[in-house]
Amino acid sequence: TIVVAPPTATLSSNRSSVKSGVNVPANMVSATLTWTSTNATSVSITSLTNVGLSGSQVVYPGATTTYTLQASNALSSATQNVTIQVSKIGDIVSPAGTIDIFDYSALVADFGKSGSQLANPASDLDEQHGVTIFDYSILVANFGR
Repeated sequence: TIVVAPPTATLSSNRSSVKSGVNVPANMVSATLTWTSTNATSVSITSLTNVGLSGSQVVYPGATTTYTLQASNALSSATQNVTIQVSKIGDIVSPAGTIDIFDYSALVADFGKSGSQLANPASDLDEQHGVTIFDYSILVANFGR
């Protein structure tokens, strides 16, 4: 008699959120999914192709996306989900809204500041440890979107 153990599945992402918009720094538009499985004969992940029993892959979600890993064998299957949120770069005050004068005001209030000086850490749009002209350029490029 051959005993088949149930499969296990682990799926994680190095980022829980990414940004969309104009002039988004390259490091902010993608996330890396990493997965492992045990006792599985096949593995699939929604929206991905050629998935091995373990591995990693860079993803570029255009909208908030839930990735589902399913590891299967002859006995059963195991699933695990990871959701990556997508928000507009420059939307400082209300991440689900339009980039508007309220976001501009928040950025102006933090201009030239960094770290604990920031009234709103989201004002550092390019995540370069301070609010600079580059953050202002990103906000202007996405204003009204």
